[in-house]
Amino acid sequence: MGSMTTIPQDPADGVFSRDYYEQALRQRAEEARRSRVPDGRWLTVDPGEVHVGTVLWQGHEPVRAQEMHPDQFVDYLVTVCASGELELIVYEIFMLYGHKKDMQLGSTFGTAELIGVIKHVARRAGVATVGYQASAHKQLYKLKEYRPPVKPLRDWKSYGHGSHTKDAECLGLYHIRTKALKGRGY
Repeated sequence: MGSMTTIPQDPADGVFSRDYYEQALRQRAEEARRSRVPDGRWLTVDPGEVHVGTVLWQGHEPVRAQEMHPDQFVDYLVTVCASGELELIVYEIFMLYGHKKDMQLGSTFGTAELIGVIKHVARRAGVATVGYQASAHKQLYKLKEYRPPVKPLRDWKSYGHGSHTKDAECLGLYHIRTKALKGRGY
């Protein structure tokens, strides 16, 4: 038998394979996409079993807010992801809390299923995703700058479109504060 040169696959050998490096580069690129606010279009989603709130953003500005049925949302998501315009989807993650276990008894967990759809469609379209707990972004509602009279209700793009849509807009504002304004006193 002739001699074969092998590229070690195990990082413990001191040499990494080309696949390992390529995977690491892809992971870093994905992390970079998640750690900023896109200049282009991005979407925030507050998923629910009955209503889904969405806000489409252009950079730091909300462009369109709407609340829809989960089936309508999936069709919308597939269409907007296929258009190639979206850079990022920010969504509210589903958490099962012990103190709410009785309310969830018998639930089909439609919200969790919807989040799975969001992640799958985004992955297939090459769109980055990031999720936040509701308890994190809803803290903004307590801040003076996001309440009347400093920020009148009509200044919210989501005003009049339903509570899920307002939460989707709040989620986008939270993402902007934590990513774009990080280190600037926020």
